[in-house]
Amino acid sequence: IFLVPQGMAYAIVAGMPPVYGLYSSTVPLFIYALLGSSNELSIGPMAITSLLLGVSCQRYGFVDGSPEYIAIATNISMIVGIILLFVGVCKLGALTNLISQSVLTGFLTASALVIGVNQLKYILGIPIPRFQYTHETIIYLLSHLNKSNPREVFLGLSSWIMLYLVREIKRRKIIKFNQPDRSLFHKILRIAITISLNASNLIAILLGALIARSITLGGSTIQIVGEVPSGILPPSFVSLGFSQCVELVPASMAIAFVSFAGN
Repeated sequence: IFLVPQGMAYAIVAGMPPVYGLYSSTVPLFIYALLGSSNELSIGPMAITSLLLGVSCQRYGFVDGSPEYIAIATNISMIVGIILLFVGVCKLGALTNLISQSVLTGFLTASALVIGVNQLKYILGIPIPRFQYTHETIIYLLSHLNKSNPREVFLGLSSWIMLYLVREIKRRKIIKFNQPDRSLFHKILRIAITISLNASNLIAILLGALIARSITLGGSTIQIVGEVPSGILPPSFVSLGFSQCVELVPASMAIAFVSFAGN
C-alpha cells in the first residue's frame, strides 16, 4: 500500500501524470518475478532517477504531463532499459566500484535536498514554475510565502512531524516493550502501540486522505491528486525518430548509471 502513494509522488517529481507512477510501480514487479534473480532487491521507481528524468525532459520546454513531454520520457526510459540490459549481459557491474563512496553519498544527498526543495510547493500550496537552478526556486518560495495555503501547510507539517516523532521514538527506544505485562489492558496497549509505530506511514496516509477529503467537502481549496484513471491503458510507444533518440542518449546514460550504482 506504500507503493501506491510513493509511485504517484515519484511520477510527479518526474513531471509525469500520477497514473504513470502506478504503472512503473506494478508492472516491473511481475516482470522481475519471472526474470529476476535476487530476493532482496527492491523494484520500482527511485527518487533520484525520477528527478533526473524530470530534469532531462524539462530542457525541451514542454509542459509537464503533455503528450510531447510523455513521449520524451518514454523514449528516455526505453533507452535506459536498453543500456541496463547491455550492462547486465556484458557483466559490467564492476564499473560501479570505480565510483568513490564519498562522491556517491554527496550526489545522493544533494539530490535529496533538491527534491525536498521542489516538493515545498505542495506543502505550502504555492504553484512554482520549474527553474533550472535550485536557488531560483528558493528565492521564488521566499518571495511568495504570503500566498501560502494555511490548510496545506497544516496538513503537510503535521504529517511530517508525526513521522519524525515516530522515527525518533523507535530510534531512541523511548517506549520500552521488554517489561512484563501487568494486566490485560497493558498487553492490549502494548500491542496497539507496536502496531501504530510499525504502521505509522500507513496511518499518516489514511489520516491525510481523510483530512483532505473533509477539507474539500467543506468547500475549502486544497491541492489533491484528483481523479486517477482506472484500469490499465493499452501499451503504446511513440518513437521520436533516430536523430532525436540520439540526442537523448547522454541523459539516458546518466540515469542508467545512477540507477545501476544506486542498487
